[in-house]
Amino acid sequence: MIKVKISGDISRVGQKVDEIDARSQALLLQYALAMKTILAKNLESKLGSKFKHLAVTVSGTGGRTITVTIGPKDQVGGYLMSGTKPHIIRSTKPMPIADGQFRYVVHHPGTEGLMNDIQMAILATEAEAKTALGGIGNRLVA
Repeated sequence: MIKVKISGDISRVGQKVDEIDARSQALLLQYALAMKTILAKNLESKLGSKFKHLAVTVSGTGGRTITVTIGPKDQVGGYLMSGTKPHIIRSTKPMPIADGQFRYVVHHPGTEGLMNDIQMAILATEAEAKTALGGIGNRLVA
């Protein structure tokens, strides 16, 4: 699971940090929701059909910090995020491997996790979300 914390320095939009009002919280939430939407789009673009196994959520901690979390939706999502070691797959019926061949036992080479691709999507998303809000994100998020 990857968590991206978005902390808004509310004083940058003309208010004292200890006097956060509903408007400032709304701006921070608007930024986080824009980031969630854009991140989901970027991840789906980068990962293709693998994206359906991941969940992107937004949660607030009551004021200045909102967390965008990317985690697995299912067991496949966990394997996609962290990767797998080489392993043997045993099946109750023949599995297709290549060139029309079928086997009951397959030596899977393992997979590399998607963490690097997810990190790249996060970096692209942060800049895009700030732009989508017309600069509010630049003033709001340090």
